[in-house]
Amino acid sequence: MAKPKASRQEKSILYQPKTPSSPKNDPEIPPIDFTSQVADFEIELLEQALCANADKHDKAAKALDLNDHPFRLLLEKHGLSAHL
Repeated sequence: MAKPKASRQEKSILYQPKTPSSPKNDPEIPPIDFTSQVADFEIELLEQALCANADKHDKAAKALDLNDHPFRLLLEKHGLSAHL
């Protein structure tokens, strides 16, 4: 025996799409500062590479698959120039 079809009104009651939760819609979710999160991650990687390679820049840069110049620029960018 076939099920009776739902009317248009019944369908709209049955299907209610969820509205995505975002910081704008939900005050409990704090906004994410993408730039500072990326900076924190870069600093962590730089420090780990330097620690693992006894502060040898060429080896630390190689461990991160970077050339020496971009590696030094990242150190300067994040105020890690004491390692220079």
